[in-house]
Amino acid sequence: MLGTGGSLVDALRLATGAGAANTLAPGAGRFEAADAARLAAGVTIARA
Repeated sequence: MLGTGGSLVDALRLATGAGAANTLAPGAGRFEAADAARLAAGVTIARA
């Protein structure tokens, strides 16, 4: 994502979505890309 011009915020959203999607299926690293994208859309990134 960052290598193709995406923002750090978008990369963090997608990473969070992928991590959350990974909990929906048994086995490490197995998830549907559509689930990751759907979950990423609900992620809010804020500075602390």
